[in-house]
Amino acid sequence: MLSISMNETAVARSPSSPPPLAGRSATSGPSVIGADLSIVGNLVSAGELQIHGTVEGDIQGVNVLVCETAKIAGTISGQDVIVHGEVKGSVKAERVVLAASCRLEGDVFHQSLSIEQGAFFEGNSRRGSPQLDGAAVKHERPPFVVDAPAPK
Repeated sequence: MLSISMNETAVARSPSSPPPLAGRSATSGPSVIGADLSIVGNLVSAGELQIHGTVEGDIQGVNVLVCETAKIAGTISGQDVIVHGEVKGSVKAERVVLAASCRLEGDVFHQSLSIEQGAFFEGNSRRGSPQLDGAAVKHERPPFVVDAPAPK
């Protein structure tokens, strides 16, 4: 499986880009997955992610914005997650916003949850710290594991 790590400077900010999410400065731009891009694999970012395209895999970022044209199949983890598009999978974040245009089929683990009128949400909501529920938001690479036979 493909795993992509992105840093905060992966994509330059264009004049038409939306303003940065809370906690980010305007000088460091978000990492953007364009509407014409499909990714099969996991995404990990130490900063803000804006997703307009299709992702089949898990997504980790500090701030994750799922735009209206986005289609996600996998778990989304972050501090702040805002969903305008389609997600089939879990959302694990301190703060979650389900916008009116969103379609979420999966569970939400959150500290704060906001659901706008018109949003589609089918699943369970569990309030509490994601760290305590085993849904920790981690911004580090998983350890490398090699499946080797035991020594004789």
